[in-house]
Formats: sequence, C-alpha cells, structure tokens
Amino acid sequence: MTATVSRKAQFANSGLRMLPMAAKLLLTLYMGRYFSLAEMGVYGLVFGAVTIFCAILGQGFGFVVARDVVDAPPATALRQMRDQALLLGANYLVLVLAAVVAVAFDVTGVSPEIVALTVALAILEGYATALYNNMNSLNQQLLANATFFIRAGLWVFPVALLGWLDPAYRTAEAVLVAWVVGVVVSLAATLWFWRAMPWGEALRQPVDWDWLRTGVAKCLPIWLGGIGVTVGVFVDRFVVERYLTLEAAGVLTFYFSFANALANLMQSGVLAFAYPRLIAAHRAGDESGFRREAQHSTWQAALGAGVGALALAVAVPLLGRFAARPELVDNAETLWLLLFGVWIRVIAEAFNFVLYARHQDRAIWLGNLLFLLPATGGNALLVPLIGLAGAGWASVLSNAFLALWRWRRAQEDDDESALVYARETRET
Repeated sequence: MTATVSRKAQFANSGLRMLPMAAKLLLTLYMGRYFSLAEMGVYGLVFGAVTIFCAILGQGFGFVVARDVVDAPPATALRQMRDQALLLGANYLVLVLAAVVAVAFDVTGVSPEIVALTVALAILEGYATALYNNMNSLNQQLLANATFFIRAGLWVFPVALLGWLDPAYRTAEAVLVAWVVGVVVSLAATLWFWRAMPWGEALRQPVDWDWLRTGVAKCLPIWLGGIGVTVGVFVDRFVVERYLTLEAAGVLTFYFSFANALANLMQSGVLAFAYPRLIAAHRAGDESGFRREAQHSTWQAALGAGVGALALAVAVPLLGRFAARPELVDNAETLWLLLFGVWIRVIAEAFNFVLYARHQDRAIWLGNLLFLLPATGGNALLVPLIGLAGAGWASVLSNAFLALWRWRRAQEDDDESALVYARETRET
C-alpha cells in the first residue's frame, strides 16, 4: 500500500513538474516567434547571471540545511530556515551595494533597468530555491513543485498573452518583470501553505550562531564547488556572446531551455524522491536498502532522461521551423549535443545523491570545482574553433568528466562511508 501511494505521489510530482516545462515551452515558442535573437540572448544572459549569483550568494549553506531538516521537528526546521534566511539577507545586502556602485560608475555595459531586474531576481530566486530544497527534504515534494510552477511557469501565460496582443510587451524587460511577479507570488503561496506551522515557537528561539558558523565553515569547499559547477553549466552563453554574437547566444538559450527542463524534470520526478530515502537508509545502516534505492533511482532517471532527450531531439527543430527561425533548425547539431550532455548530467546527479547521503562532501565539492576546468576550457577552446557546436561538445565532455568522477568516488569510498557512519553512530 505504501509503495502504491509513493508511486502515485511520484507520478503526480512528475506531472506537476511537467507544467512549468510546458510553460517554458510556451515562453520559448513565444520568444522564438516574436523576439529577435538578440532579445532572446539578453534573456539568456540574465538567466545565467541570476543562476550564478544564486550559487555564489549564501556560502552554499543550503547544503547543510537541506540535510539537517530531514526528519527534524517542525519548530526546529523552521528555526534553521529562519537562520538561513538571515544569512542570505546579509549576502543580498552586499549584492545590492555592489550593483549600485556598478551602475553609478557604468561598468556593467547594460542598462540600469536590466541590472535592477537581475539583482531582484537573484534575491527572490535565492530565497525561493532555498525553500524549494527544504520542502523536498521535508518530504513535501508536491507542495515544492506546486510553488515551483508558480515561479517558473504560471507567469508565462499572462506575459505571452500581453505580448501577443501588444507588440510593446515583446521585450526581455517585460518577461523579466513577469518573472519577478511570479517568484513573489510563489513565496507568498509557500508562507500561506505553511501557515499552520509553529511559527511563534520557532521565531522565539534565538539565532543559533554556533550552528551558522560551523555550517558556513563546513560549506566553504562545498560552496566553491557549487560555484564551479554552476558557472560551468552557464559559462557557454557568455563565451558564445563574446566570441560569436548575441544572436548566437539567443540560439543557445532556445536550445538550453529544453535541455535544462529535461534535467529538472528528472531531478524532481525521480531524484527528489530518492535522496530522503537514501539519507534515511544510510542513517539506519541499511546498506543493502541503500544500494537498491541508488541503483533503482539511477536506472529510472537514465531511462526517463534518454526517452525525453530523443523526443526533444526531434521536436525542437520542428518548433524552430514553426517559429520561422532557420537558425534554430540549422544548428540542430548543437541541440543534440546539449541533450546528450544533459542525459549524462542526470546520471551524474544520481551519483551525486549517493555521495550526499553518505556525507562524502569532499568528493562532491572537489568534483564540482574541477568540473569548471573542462566546462570553461572546453567552451573557450571549441567555440572559437568550430562555432556554436563547440558549446555542445564542451557540454558532453564536461558532463562526462563529472559523471565519471562521481561514479569513481562512489565506488572507491564504500569503505570510507562505512567508517563515517560508524563514527556518527558513536557520537550519537
């Protein structure tokens, strides 16, 4: 009975995750039909900058929070998330001050409006992402993906309708403003859904400065690794804009939106359900159950990502033809390479959760940091050499490196993880 309920919840969760994917499909089609490739490039660069800022700001402290709130009492989990929010707020204050200085001395090269929207989105997405990860750790995957749809998909429909009716709204700025509104609504919805949580009890507790200091110190290498893997994923569009054109960055943004949606679907539909069970099995010392869960989730994610990649490999060029954009058809090789790279990345993420559940943090952060080398180096070398397809080849090579690294570390550290578990048991 429990397994049946779990499968139903997983299917419902996958369906919820399909909604923002469908909405992003609509946004991509809308932008591909009505926007210039340069406008799409601006949107892609802002999207990449926001994602990189989210990785940089907060010292990677969510890594600790998402693991500590698993099975924690509600008041304790809320207190920990409150302390996390304070740490994020201090980081965002620095970001705002830096943005003001950059605009005042005109060092950004873009309009102040774009800078303001980028900063606002970095702050809002930072908080929303932290809540999303924490909800998954609290086994509230359906709620997490419902609010994710609000911030990642629901806002697409009104802005696309406005742009269809009035050409004045066919700008990157209009899309970014709608994105801001979507994230604000999703944050409000999260607080409303959590209105019955013991807020009073949690907020009366003092800030746990020792926990913050210890967590930040522990997360320093993990934070650097997170920056490495995030920059590695999004560096391609900046390299393409630098060595090719802003229009080429727009083509890459069009392709990436589909490849990234597939990766996110596998993350929420399969792996988000697996990692709390992996953590619980590790804590219980159930090694056979741990291995069984790891193998099942890896094969399930690989199969789902493979089927999805094949479907997108056929569908996306057809969508480019529908949007009357020959550039989106002529560069299909780049799309296919990106999809292959994402398929490899999904497998790498499955190995990552094995390392995460075992507390093999060094293997995670070092691999993520090293990932920056083939990703940045591959793009810097291959894009000027062979053009846009170079970004696709760099994606394949860098993700293959990451998957091989994590797999190898998971195999080598079986004995180490047993020692870690034994030490944690003695300390408990």
